[in-house]
Amino acid sequence: MRRRRDALLAGSVEPFDAEARRQRADAAAAMAFAKAVYDARKAAGWSEAELAERAGLVEDDIVCAEESGTVPTPELLERLARALDSDVTLTWSATGVTARFERRAA
Repeated sequence: MRRRRDALLAGSVEPFDAEARRQRADAAAAMAFAKAVYDARKAAGWSEAELAERAGLVEDDIVCAEESGTVPTPELLERLARALDSDVTLTWSATGVTARFERRAA
């Protein structure tokens, strides 16, 4: 215990930081979401502009999402799921975050 305290005081061990952990989780979700949006859009054969129009968004929203610049919100997930006629899942687990849009059966 004393070594850890001394290391903390010396600045060689990063203390627990809940905010940093939340930011890492948000970044992981954004990256998983980006891949899922891109893959679903490509599978549908749509451009970014077409997906944006169908989802009631602007093209920049889709570009930002596909570049990991968007942390998925429930509203955004719902809009994209409806536009893609898909179910969407985001899963956080001990091994990371996964996201998937799965087309509904016709």
